[in-house]
Amino acid sequence: MKKFAKKIISIICTLSIIMTLSPMTGITANAATVKITGGCHVQNYGDRPIVSASAGNIITLGTTGKGLRLESFWLTVSGMSGGITYQSHVQNIGDQSARSNGNRSGTTGQSLRIEQIRIKLTGAIANHYQIQYRSHVENLGWQPWVADYQPSGTTGRSLRIECIEVRLVAKNTNNINNGGSSYSQKVNSFLNDSRFRNGASWAASKRPVLSGYSCSGCCAYAADFVKYVFGKSSPRSGSAFYSASAIRAGDIIQVTGSQHWLVVLERSGNTLKTAEGNWGGRVVVSNGTYTVKNGQLYRNGSKFRTFSVGYHYQ
Repeated sequence: MKKFAKKIISIICTLSIIMTLSPMTGITANAATVKITGGCHVQNYGDRPIVSASAGNIITLGTTGKGLRLESFWLTVSGMSGGITYQSHVQNIGDQSARSNGNRSGTTGQSLRIEQIRIKLTGAIANHYQIQYRSHVENLGWQPWVADYQPSGTTGRSLRIECIEVRLVAKNTNNINNGGSSYSQKVNSFLNDSRFRNGASWAASKRPVLSGYSCSGCCAYAADFVKYVFGKSSPRSGSAFYSASAIRAGDIIQVTGSQHWLVVLERSGNTLKTAEGNWGGRVVVSNGTYTVKNGQLYRNGSKFRTFSVGYHYQ
């Protein structure tokens, strides 16, 4: 009996060690375990090999430089509860019904091109990740990155999509409220510096305090932000994008029509926390003043000039 009891205790201890060392799945997930997987059907090739990538990385479906139409595709996500939904606009058919979680969108065996796509996440994963995608279109090349069921491609122009790229991007990974990250620590330090904090004097003629970039006013503030936080010499030295839908924490935004530059501190859903110099001759840090809608930037509910370009620094 004693031997049996010792054996039971030994088993319990072993299980305790295993549970301690092995995190439970399905409760939390990180970028290494959250993945997107997809496949496609291409003119002359048929079904292409399945591809997969962890969050932050890109999967490519289709071809470029060969003049071949993308005829169908499918997507799945894994590593966190929830799903993915997508829709195609197809030659001679128009908008198809949405498909989800590995079901094929488009056609096969009919020689019909996909002309436009939309993709979105559903369920819990949509609270933690954003789906971003772009299409390579006949005669036009790569289109801007878009997100969250915004259209990519064309309609009414008889142009084929030849290839699509898709990626999962973590939401709020680098928000300033994430106090443990190097990014958040530097941003908080920047915002608490008397030269850059809310209400500090910042005129249209003001030159950068830290950066050697030649500009003034709101651009000077953006230049100092990227120098202070990222160690970059220019507000233009990040990776360029051309749709407000792709905005994320750490970005620099430029709008036209009385040109203006903004610093994005956080993004939560479609709401931005921003900082800007020379708004009324001072620095303004605000939360919710700017929002994203249909690929455009809005200020207090009204379209804010014209979104020109943004720059990713992370």
